[in-house]
Amino acid sequence: MKKLLVWIQSWGMVWKMFVILFVVTVALFLGMAYKNYKDSEVLYKQVVTNDSKELMVRTNQFIDAYVENIKSILSMLSSEKEWSQEKKEMIESTLRRYGNLNQLNIKTLYVVTDNGSVYTNSQLYYDILGNPNLPRLYQRALENTKSLTWSEPYNSLLSGRTIAFMKPVKDNNDHVSAVVIGEIDLENLAIRLAPLLAGVHQTFVVITQEGNIVTKDNQSLLLPYDNTVVPSRIQPTFVKRMSDLEYGYNEVEGPKGKLIIVKSLANYLGWNLFSIYDENYFYQSVSSLYTNARNTLLLWVAALFLCTFIISRYFTNPIKKLVVKMNKVRTLDVPLKILDVRNDEIGSLITSYNLMMDRIVGLMNEREQNVERRKELEIKMLQSQIGPHFLHNTLACIHSLAQQERIHEVEITIRSLSGLLSYSFDKISEKVQLRQELESIGMFVQIQSIRYGPNFDVQMDISEEALQCEILKLSIQPIVENAIFHGILPTRKPGIIQIRAKVHGQSLFVYVADNGVGMSKQKQSQMFNNRERNNRNGRFNSIGFVNVHERFRLHYGAPFGLKLISKEGVGTVIRIKIPIHPNP
Repeated sequence: MKKLLVWIQSWGMVWKMFVILFVVTVALFLGMAYKNYKDSEVLYKQVVTNDSKELMVRTNQFIDAYVENIKSILSMLSSEKEWSQEKKEMIESTLRRYGNLNQLNIKTLYVVTDNGSVYTNSQLYYDILGNPNLPRLYQRALENTKSLTWSEPYNSLLSGRTIAFMKPVKDNNDHVSAVVIGEIDLENLAIRLAPLLAGVHQTFVVITQEGNIVTKDNQSLLLPYDNTVVPSRIQPTFVKRMSDLEYGYNEVEGPKGKLIIVKSLANYLGWNLFSIYDENYFYQSVSSLYTNARNTLLLWVAALFLCTFIISRYFTNPIKKLVVKMNKVRTLDVPLKILDVRNDEIGSLITSYNLMMDRIVGLMNEREQNVERRKELEIKMLQSQIGPHFLHNTLACIHSLAQQERIHEVEITIRSLSGLLSYSFDKISEKVQLRQELESIGMFVQIQSIRYGPNFDVQMDISEEALQCEILKLSIQPIVENAIFHGILPTRKPGIIQIRAKVHGQSLFVYVADNGVGMSKQKQSQMFNNRERNNRNGRFNSIGFVNVHERFRLHYGAPFGLKLISKEGVGTVIRIKIPIHPNP
């Protein structure tokens, strides 16, 4: 505080008055706004809580009506006095009729007689699956023969998760001759309650007096679930906490923040209904109750800041612009000049900044040009390493054919060589379609086949989609040449070279495989190393592989290029991976 006073005293009178007026006014209105907010919060909480209670009263009335409907169904069924085995088909037909008419409320109807016979509206399923809960439900109904009885939630093989309602049937001698049991459809009950109590920020849970969940909104993500069991369920500790809450408004910590839980009084069945809200959604309308105070505060703050802006703009605005530009330099963004023209010290600083930016832009452009030139020169150097070697081998083949006076084959070889040279020295584009590269490989293979005869066979399996993809010129041919001279021919027996290409995702994959001599692991590891030594020795096996690999990496980046897999006596596979749509 002392430092603040010293700082203010160093200013002029105008700034002192501005600071005092601004701070006092803003503090006053902030205090008023805060008090208004707290009063509004309490008022809104009361209004929403009352609205929630009213809605829950209506929901409980709906549940009571739902139970009364079930009670009426069971009462009508219990009016039937005879449940003998001789009338089995008639009893099953009656149960099916009642079940079809009330399928939205009751899932399965049973009649359990005093002699242990069981009739149901789903007799076939009962005969197959059974229901081990019926004896317990029957005994519970006998404990209270004068009114409707209901169970806690349980799992039924015929009805799923359900609750049973039991109604005893007495004969003329006031003896219980049977018990009518109805298992309700809890899933349908949840669907009917959801439009009243469920939403993106709101959900509900119905819990019995014993703390068991009757039904809930299965789509809600507000409640904590135990995912270690199947199906997942609300954590028992959280259910216990809800059961222990007081009636009315409560605040509870949920999995994603604080929850507002409104607990209703128990209904006819003794069930408690819980309406649960996301706290942020619960209070989202509070702002409408203090809009006037906020607008007044904003008006005063705007007026004060307008005065501040008029006074300080002339001094602070150029400095802010300079800071923004300097931040762009720090983050390596393209710097821009400041166009303000001033004749004071700030203007001198801006002029120095603009001169510095001109120099930085010049250096960046010069660096980019050098990188492009280096890339172009390196690519040309790599291509020149491949070209002379290929030409030497081809001319040696023609020389050998001429000595043997195989004129027709010399003519074919020269024609193929002419096509290859035309393809190799075409300057239109550095990249070609895979289809064109494969055609050049066909001419190359034709030349080598004439010289070496049927010592190797080239097989191609290329997808139509891959044929349209672009690839670097003269990138596959050196690999095929490598497979012939260093893979197949040293075996001194016929071999096969397979070329496959396919598109997977955003990449083109080309595989060149041979069943030649293969290579050891040590030799494989040396293929990517010792580039300079290999160049001096003139061994194409390394030159072709390393050069093609480096060409791909220069064009497409480090993740792309060649991958080699080989085994001595088995053969070699080289995989080419390049992007279909490379970055410009």
